[in-house]
Amino acid sequence: MHSGSLTVVGTGIRFTQMTMESQAAIEAANKVLYLVADPLTAAWIRELNPTAESLHFLYEDGKDRGITYSEMVERILEEVRKGQDVCAAFYG
Repeated sequence: MHSGSLTVVGTGIRFTQMTMESQAAIEAANKVLYLVADPLTAAWIRELNPTAESLHFLYEDGKDRGITYSEMVERILEEVRKGQDVCAAFYG
């Protein structure tokens, strides 16, 4: 079985700030999980890699952010443990 891998990239704050290196990592991944603030960036990520999945669904009103972030980590690692080459893309 193939060992999974994880590459974490920043997308910048706005759509126009993603680096070519980040773009290449998103395109090359077997699975992309992302959290971005800009809807244009989200759309572009999904265009670059159709496996892209937003982590935004894990936020809930009144839910402790620490729990949310732990769930994000677990969701990402779930794909790595499946042997996927994962790219996690976050704004900033």
